[in-house]
Amino acid sequence: MPIIISARSRQKACSVSRAGIGVPQSVVEQAGWKQARDKVEIGYIPDVKCILISKASESPEGFLLTFANTRSKTGARIACQSFARGYLQAVTVLPKRNLRAIVFPDDRWKVALFLEELPWQTEEFSKKGVENVDKEALGVYHLLGRQSAILRVGQGKIKERINAHLNDQVRFMPTVKAFRYARIAVKEDAELLEKSLIAQYEAETGALPPLNDIRS
Repeated sequence: MPIIISARSRQKACSVSRAGIGVPQSVVEQAGWKQARDKVEIGYIPDVKCILISKASESPEGFLLTFANTRSKTGARIACQSFARGYLQAVTVLPKRNLRAIVFPDDRWKVALFLEELPWQTEEFSKKGVENVDKEALGVYHLLGRQSAILRVGQGKIKERINAHLNDQVRFMPTVKAFRYARIAVKEDAELLEKSLIAQYEAETGALPPLNDIRS
């Protein structure tokens, strides 16, 4: 099961500053990394300002994972100043603190960090609501119940997927009240973000979203 490290827990949460990325010891251990030994690779999905981190391959281009606290030999720091200063600070306000880390023990990318809330657009779960969605819009979505409770996480062509759910009246119509979606330009990114959102929900609640049959 993916582990989400809450900003409210005793362990420090992740942070992103102009100096790089700070990672607490609990995340390091869940990802299976070794400070002062391993290098990591960094990916970025600009549509939703999501940073991805994985253990580097044999390529020398990775960032060395160092100790955040050299005295206690705990925590980790990724010195990626060129990425943070040359790119991130142009698209968001740094530093970012108390970031929750979504850890994928068995995935290509081990850690996902959302720098900001996804740019959701919300519509009524109805034919009228679907008409407001661009036909070519690709991305991730939530089906929402009462009080905006998340009932399902999905991805794909938004209009096509929501129409399919509307046609399944027995399963979806009684409980779904609205849907929200965030546009993603690349399908592979949308698939990864769907995994991240399901993992986030599962780690916070101990279960899959009620209308998700299986883990993505």
